[in-house]
This record gives sequence, C-alpha cells and structure tokens, in this order.
Amino acid sequence: MVANEWISSLVVLALFAAGSVCQAGGHQGFCPRLLDAGVYVGPAPESAADIALLKRLGVREIIDNRTMRRLASNREARWARDCGIVYRSWPISTRPCFPDCNLEKTIERMVKRPCGTIYVHCSLGRDRTGLIAALYRYRYLGWSPERAFCEMQRGEFNSRLIELDQYFWRSVSCSAASLVSE
Repeated sequence: MVANEWISSLVVLALFAAGSVCQAGGHQGFCPRLLDAGVYVGPAPESAADIALLKRLGVREIIDNRTMRRLASNREARWARDCGIVYRSWPISTRPCFPDCNLEKTIERMVKRPCGTIYVHCSLGRDRTGLIAALYRYRYLGWSPERAFCEMQRGEFNSRLIELDQYFWRSVSCSAASLVSE
C-alpha cells in the first residue's frame, strides 16, 4: 500500500476518534466509515459537499451499488467527476442471485484498489453495503463468519431482507467447501 494511503487512514482514524469527520462537511448524517486502510463504506452522498468530504478523506474511486436511482446516480457521477474521483455504478439487488457479479466485482475492487482509496455505498449504507462489508471482513480481515454477520446486523441492517442473509451464509459455505477441496 502506498505510504500516503496509510497516512491518510491514520489521520482519518484520529478524526473519527475525535468525532469530527462527520461534521467536517457534507450533509448531516453523511458519515463514511473506515472499514480497512484505504476502504470506506457508508450511505449515498447527497450533495457536492459530501463528495468534497470524500475527496478530503483521500477517496479516489466511488462504487455505487444502488438500484433504480438513475437521477441520483447521474448527479453523483457528475459531482465525483468534478472532484477528480472515478465513479462506477454497479447495482446490486436486495435479492441477489448467488454469485452476484457486481457484488463480487465490488469486493475484488476493494481488495485491489487500483485507483487508491475507495468508497462503497448503497442508498442507506446498511443493507447491501453491510453485506459487502461483512464478506470483506470475513474473507480478507480474518473475522469469523459469526462475528462478521453480527456486525452486519448491528449496523441497522433490515432483517426482512433475508436474501442478503442467505447470500452471506452461502458465500461462507462455498468458501469453506473450497478450502476443504484444496
């Protein structure tokens, strides 16, 4: 990882601890969460000020996983472009089929980060983003499946979206099966 990403992440961690990142710009309630060095997750940016906050956090790429929000996504893409941030719209359904190409592509992009620091979001930053964060924690941060799943549910996850729960557990069982077969 580039030294600047580490420094940027350390500064942001200090700001989060002080509680000032969420007030540093953007709309009330827009609070990107640091998932890993160079990886942020959260709700959809709702203004140019939200995108400017992401820029100050060092974000160089945004992945929008919302579905059916074409006008909001087009506006966000324009704001991102104006700030020099790469924008990608990779919609993920709240009822994803296994394996979901956009979901898996998003996680792969979070791992490789070819553009640098990345921000991943859906509409509220809880359900699809919660699933992505849980799978990332399980696959790449060494969390147990139970711990990653509990954290996903703790983040105001909509428990009625059972397809997202099922996707998580199916992914975990496929990962375990591939380990056994190796």
